[in-house]
Amino acid sequence: MNDSIIVRNLREEGPEKDNGPYTIQGFEDYLRNIYCDKIGFEYMHLLNKAERDFLKRELEEKIESLQKTELTKEEQLSTLRRLARDQSFIDFLGNKFGNFKRFGIEGVNSATTGLGQLVESAAQMGVENIQVGMAHRGRLNTLHCVF
Repeated sequence: MNDSIIVRNLREEGPEKDNGPYTIQGFEDYLRNIYCDKIGFEYMHLLNKAERDFLKRELEEKIESLQKTELTKEEQLSTLRRLARDQSFIDFLGNKFGNFKRFGIEGVNSATTGLGQLVESAAQMGVENIQVGMAHRGRLNTLHCVF
């Protein structure tokens, strides 16, 4: 039994593109790496097929490099400092306003860290204005932790 398959239209044709043949296990590993790893994307709700196809193509091409990105020591320390600052602000609010109802950022610490990194990267690229829309809950913490 031949356990190799040739996959067409998996990626665009071209000399730099890998169009197989794949082993069945290799094909399964490829799909699992793209669709079942740490980073996920939702785009199937889009009604426009061209938009869905564009996002699918772009994500499949870039996801492997995104998932293999390693943070430098300085980036890791920066993330740790941001998380520590976020936690100290939450602790301060708890001590200062213990009897008031507050909405913390528990469970979304990585989101505020990522949003902070996004803002820093945008500033380095020359972006002068960022608008963030969000619900009232947790807005004070997010504003403090990100900006």
